[in-house]
Amino acid sequence: MNDNRSPYTPTKVVWGNKSSILTELLKEARESVRKKGLIHVFKMGIVTSYEYFQLFFYKKFRNDETFYFNGKKYHYLFHGRVAGAGPSWKNERCVNIPIIWETIEEYRKNNKKVLELGNVISYATDIDHDVIDKYEIMDGIINEDIIDFNPKFKYDLIVSVLCLQSVGWDEIPKDPPKILKALENMNNILAPGGKMVISVGWGWNQYLESLILEGKFKFDEQWFLKHDKGYKWEEVQSINEIKDLKYDEKAYTARGIIIGIINKKS
Repeated sequence: MNDNRSPYTPTKVVWGNKSSILTELLKEARESVRKKGLIHVFKMGIVTSYEYFQLFFYKKFRNDETFYFNGKKYHYLFHGRVAGAGPSWKNERCVNIPIIWETIEEYRKNNKKVLELGNVISYATDIDHDVIDKYEIMDGIINEDIIDFNPKFKYDLIVSVLCLQSVGWDEIPKDPPKILKALENMNNILAPGGKMVISVGWGWNQYLESLILEGKFKFDEQWFLKHDKGYKWEEVQSINEIKDLKYDEKAYTARGIIIGIINKKS
């Protein structure tokens, strides 16, 4: 994988915890003009128009499409823009968000305290849980580093949609072992009996993946999803079925996913 990706930098998000496709598109357009020029933006405008035709089609004719995960049936997420990663049906967010969102809803219905590491789910739906994100500056988001976060109360659930894998890996200075410090503090701020639900897109963070393969980063429970074709994904039984899959940099998506649970460590 190309390791010359741009590092994460603070980004001012001017909308609240509610999806705003137009604002997201304008932000992307301004950045593209600055980096690649007007011709590139014009071409991308054509592509984006086609994508929103696809979005209309999927929502009207594919909205009942489902996939199975851990014995449950979920609907694919069809959304035009999720956290700057493009249309959800072109990346792993079409399955990640429905799975983790169901867990969040379950906890919130029972008045449990929930924390999301990385601002992802608010792009797709309204939320009322806490979000910590060092780089997205927005009302309602806790702009702190997860390794230093020390809230006045403990959380019953902490989730991460493809974001823990970027801690230390996509920062300057690069510090891959920082992910272990993040995990340690996440455990510290968990309430007794609490749990973390973490999704990992395979192929992004080779340091984390080596820890997982060597058994140095362990989930108490874990499941695996593998990309099939189009927006289709299927659950597979072993990490061996995804461990050789490469990250698709063109589509900005992993082709294999781990979704794992870590229970509160005493």
